[in-house]
Amino acid sequence: MLWLQSNTKFDEIAEFYPDTMEFTKLSKRKLGSSAPEKFDGFFSDFGTGWLALYKQDGRLMFASSRNIFVLDDNTIVNVYGSPNQRRLEVVRDGDVIYSTLYLLDDTATFHDDPTSFIEDEDFDFGLFVSNISKSPDRKAIILST
Repeated sequence: MLWLQSNTKFDEIAEFYPDTMEFTKLSKRKLGSSAPEKFDGFFSDFGTGWLALYKQDGRLMFASSRNIFVLDDNTIVNVYGSPNQRRLEVVRDGDVIYSTLYLLDDTATFHDDPTSFIEDEDFDFGLFVSNISKSPDRKAIILST
C-alpha cells in the first residue's frame, strides 16, 4: 500500500494499492495521529477518473485510472489542448500507448496572477506529470525524497 497526497486539497490523502488499483480517499484531519507523515506520491481527480504520480521500487510511476506506466528514459507524458479539453498521452519510444481526456477546474486558476513563481503546472496535474516525465533532474529529485 502507498500513501498519496492530493495535489489540490491539503487535507485529502489516499491509500493506493497499485497491484489491485484500489484507491481510497481519506481526510488527514479525521485520521489524526494515524495519518502518515511521508507520502509516496501525489494524485489528482479529473471528471471521469484520477491521475497519480508516485515512486515504487526505485522507479517513477504514473497511473491514470486503471493503467500504470513506468516513467523512464523511453516513456514520457504529453499534454495538449485547451483547459476545457485536455488530452494526455503516454508516449513510449515515439508511440502513443495511452490517451485520455480531462478538463481543468477553472475555479482553481488565478487569471492575471502577478505571482511570478506560480506556473501553469501548479493548476494542471497532467502538465505537472508531463514536465516531470521530460526532466531527468526533476525525476531524480522525486525519486530521492
